[in-house]
Amino acid sequence: MKWFKKIILVLLFLLLVSLIFIFSISINLKKVLVDGVIKETVKTQIIKKSFYESNITKEIITEENINTITDDERIKEILKSKEVEELIDKYLDITINSMIDEDNLDEVNIEKDILEYLKDNKETISEIVGEDVTEEMIEKALKENQSKELTHYYKETIKNTKNNLTTTEKTVLKGYKLFISKTFQILLLIGILIDLIFTAIIQKSFYKWIKTLAKASIISSIMIIISSLIVKILVTSISGVETFHTRSLLTTGIVLLISGVIMIIIYKITIKEEKKNELS
Repeated sequence: MKWFKKIILVLLFLLLVSLIFIFSISINLKKVLVDGVIKETVKTQIIKKSFYESNITKEIITEENINTITDDERIKEILKSKEVEELIDKYLDITINSMIDEDNLDEVNIEKDILEYLKDNKETISEIVGEDVTEEMIEKALKENQSKELTHYYKETIKNTKNNLTTTEKTVLKGYKLFISKTFQILLLIGILIDLIFTAIIQKSFYKWIKTLAKASIISSIMIIISSLIVKILVTSISGVETFHTRSLLTTGIVLLISGVIMIIIYKITIKEEKKNELS
């Protein structure tokens, strides 16, 4: 019977490690995509566009030149702002959802969102770029974008892309949407809780599960840290993206590692107190 109990505990432990690892990936995947891929692409495209269209600069366009200009701190500062991140998050969601269902395109109005961002953050932008963003400039931009060409182009691109997607690609998009959903994350947390309850019942202890959770957290953290480094190396080497940020994933791994160590300390203190009570 003891060996059966040990096997069950091992299986519960492995399941706990897997649940913690999957939950950590789920809460960070969107952030990694936004910071590591989308923001870098947006930043590079903005720089390339201004570089190509410059009437002053007549130099030959090289990757070295592009990378040098891409280090513009003003663009980095704007892209790091909470408002821009929310805007990017919004359109990432719309893009993914529209690939599955075109009805989501009805809420798209890129020009309006950009102009609202400019109005709400003109002081911050003025400070970053070192030039006043006036109401006149915003009104002029509003008039120039009344045709909604950008929104129209975006919608047409999404529709064309959707029509060319294979069944497998659509399934992957649906899987991604489910994987980062709050519902899936809540289910994972419930799974972790149930796992710990069963572990505590089998161990017949009110505190031994702390050690189990601590070990699972430490192992999961190591897996997450290694995964974040491997993904970064693979993406930068295969895709050619110079900077691929996995900081959020790395941070989660470090937090889990520290939490695991703290729980080990709490467990040892609990055992000492338990032994003192038994002796007294």
